[in-house]
Amino acid sequence: MMLFYLGVNDSNLSAVEIQEDLYRLSKYNFEKNGINSISLVHDDLNNLKKHFPPASFDVIFSNPPYRKSDAGRINEHSEKAIARHEIKASMFDIFKISNYLLKPEGRLKLIYPFNRLQDLVVASSTHNIGISKIQFIHPRGDQNAKLFLVEAIKGKKGAPEILHPIIIHNSDQTYNELVLNYLNGDS
Repeated sequence: MMLFYLGVNDSNLSAVEIQEDLYRLSKYNFEKNGINSISLVHDDLNNLKKHFPPASFDVIFSNPPYRKSDAGRINEHSEKAIARHEIKASMFDIFKISNYLLKPEGRLKLIYPFNRLQDLVVASSTHNIGISKIQFIHPRGDQNAKLFLVEAIKGKKGAPEILHPIIIHNSDQTYNELVLNYLNGDS
């Protein structure tokens, strides 16, 4: 699912979904749950200039497609393929439109697989959105990171802060206390 949240703008949120079925599902879920503070846009993120003026947002969140369009086996179901692979939007597209939409010092927050870190560094520097924080996510303490969270700031220069890693599971496969707190809404 490519639901692209466009940060705070007068205490309201905007979300963008490119896929028709997921757009309708999101709209239905917002209505069913009484969420009327989020405006939902059905369009390609590369067309967002027609929906929003430049420097409109303080924060952009995205759980983007993880894989390049030519990486791995692409799912035969187009909806899943678009959500998982950069078929409709690439990492560079996300940084390009974020540079347009973010206010100076606005923040972009993303999650990616560890193997996309180098691509992210290039996309970030290409579009004047400097990486401010990185946090690696490990399945267990004795395993290498599989994912990372990143915060990037429009116009930021300098080295990023490396935060303490998130460890998902304890050695006995139970959730780590930090993860349990998140899941229980205690954080």
